[in-house]
Amino acid sequence: FRYGSSQAQLYELCKQNYPALYRKVKKAVADGRWEVQGGMWVEADCNIPSGESLVRQCLVGQRFFKEEFGVVPRNLWLPDVFGYSGQLPQILRQCGIGFFLTQKLSWNRYNKFPHNSFVWEGIDGSRVVAHFPPEDTYNADLMPEQLKNHETNNREAGIVDVAISLFGMGDGGGGPKEEHIERGRRCAALNGCPPVTFGFAQDAMDRIAEQESDLDVWRGELYFEMHRATYTTQAAQKLANRRGEEALRAAEMLCAAAAARGAAKYPQAELLGLWKSLLLCQFHDIIPGSSIHRVYEESGALVRGVAEKARALAAKAAAAMLARKKDALTLFNPSSTPFSGVISLPAGWAGAKCADGGALPTQKDGKGTLVQVDKECGREFISRANPGNVLSLYDDHPHAFDAWDIDEYLYGMPVGAPEVESAEPFGGPVCSGLRAAFTIGSSRFVQTIRLAAGSKRLDFETSTDDWRESHKLLRAAFPVDVVADEARFEIQYGTVARPTHDNTKWDYAQFESCAHRYADLSEPDFGVALLNDSKYGYRAKGGELSISLLRASTEPDPVADRGAHRFTYSILPHAGDLAHTDEVVAAAAELNQGVERFEGLALETPCAEKGVAPSALPVEIVGEGIDLAVLKKAEDSDDLVVRLVETRGRRATATLSAARHSSLVARHFAKATPVLANELKETGAPFALPAKLSFRPFEIKTLRLSR
Repeated sequence: FRYGSSQAQLYELCKQNYPALYRKVKKAVADGRWEVQGGMWVEADCNIPSGESLVRQCLVGQRFFKEEFGVVPRNLWLPDVFGYSGQLPQILRQCGIGFFLTQKLSWNRYNKFPHNSFVWEGIDGSRVVAHFPPEDTYNADLMPEQLKNHETNNREAGIVDVAISLFGMGDGGGGPKEEHIERGRRCAALNGCPPVTFGFAQDAMDRIAEQESDLDVWRGELYFEMHRATYTTQAAQKLANRRGEEALRAAEMLCAAAAARGAAKYPQAELLGLWKSLLLCQFHDIIPGSSIHRVYEESGALVRGVAEKARALAAKAAAAMLARKKDALTLFNPSSTPFSGVISLPAGWAGAKCADGGALPTQKDGKGTLVQVDKECGREFISRANPGNVLSLYDDHPHAFDAWDIDEYLYGMPVGAPEVESAEPFGGPVCSGLRAAFTIGSSRFVQTIRLAAGSKRLDFETSTDDWRESHKLLRAAFPVDVVADEARFEIQYGTVARPTHDNTKWDYAQFESCAHRYADLSEPDFGVALLNDSKYGYRAKGGELSISLLRASTEPDPVADRGAHRFTYSILPHAGDLAHTDEVVAAAAELNQGVERFEGLALETPCAEKGVAPSALPVEIVGEGIDLAVLKKAEDSDDLVVRLVETRGRRATATLSAARHSSLVARHFAKATPVLANELKETGAPFALPAKLSFRPFEIKTLRLSR
């Protein structure tokens, strides 16, 4: 017999709870009878998790397998996941993974995917060999009529002479039954049936890769033409996931800075534990919203705890680097773009001054004191005749898979519009706007529409204490005066273009699409972005950008999403298209990542250069469109690791150096070495800092910094 199993999380649970069985598994792996499959911590959803979450799925999973079994899987094993990011090939290659397997796209509603074995090319040009088993199921039973599909349904027949059968009780979490093995034996040499051989999946993938030069190339995302509701269902879980991702980024940066200064020890075990909790909850039936109610009671608390504990680690690191000072507030911006948003001052503060003595404008808003901002514009993009922020409630009864699906006819079935109870304007030197209360359907909302002074980003801060719908979908739409054949949607560490028209069935099928912090419609010299702080379901057809806000499915969770919700979406006009502006990325970071606040702490020595904020970090990246996505301690040394990303889809250069204005760093990092994203292998020679780096469009670079 040859066994196989994926998901490092399951191996760790087996190790913790069934140590005797785990020892047998380890022996089977050592004896060559057990294949460790897949390079991720769990079989993760590939739409909702951030770019760094997908990197950590591979990093944490592969390093676990290497430490426990002495093997590093070379394949990504995702039979049942609901669409695959166009950035995934680069992330896989950067983790030493060259092979990808799924079956799910055979479920496509409108278009049959044209390949079973092919080369998948990501948005940056990275490539992996992909295999979709031709029998179109991940619950195969090795019956001859099913096996025949490997011949009749194989688009690469005559090029590739092998295919993988995913047999057993996999969808229920089980392996093969006795009858599966007996059928496989009988089909080893059965006339008229493809011969069956029991073996390891990687061996079959290696045989497919031998024909790589003859395989067709598919570029960009693998969009799944079903399960589009998974971008929206279980909104609280998605909100907690995004806050957890942001909190971990900030915590790692500050903990690395404190360790580099010698002020505190880097909490590596604690951070790894938090990452494991977050990665577990990105399993492809948890974060998409398609699990039972109990799952969200447990996983929701787990992921909210990730953000809370990460913030505590960040606060501890900040306290180690800063001095206690009454009536002081220190802000840390983890993003690579300057922060210029509104902040809320501590309770009791009537005003504020910068560290250099400059006064800041303030304004009371009923909750506290608000302070500061910028920006400019000059073109009407929403007309009185076709207004924006059109909130609509739709009847939402998909044909099947209640928590998973929405159907395209939904957009023609509005059943509710807002009935306004009150609307009160407010204004001041910091921001102005309108605070409105309204009902829609059976639910009551309060929405604060806010424009900060000098800003172009109009925020819609929205809350309900009791979303009480059933089989309804709430959406917000913005018809904008922009003509574009494609919209761009933020995905993991990049963007992807999707059609705004329905010329073909492939175009029509993308009636709802996944995006992370924004989607954008642009002409060459002007564009409009629709941003959000916790949503993922977008539609961009014609000149309209719209976003799904809340659902109310009943299966498998009969009370999914009922209750209180808080979220913000924003509309942002900008000069130039996405490739020629950093405004959208900056606004998305400001709305989502924001700044870390540390009350009662201040720098002992303010920055000598007036108007320049001191850097808490030991390194600095200077270059348009380049994001310092990660700063952390290396997994196996006291070196630092940085991950840099080109965000605009253009070739670019940037300079990496020690921070110029840091009064907090004691340890100097003099050289950088390119490494795999999983930090298991060097990929280039060391070079001295400062250094000028060149980037391909959407390229990810991982560097280890040392003395």
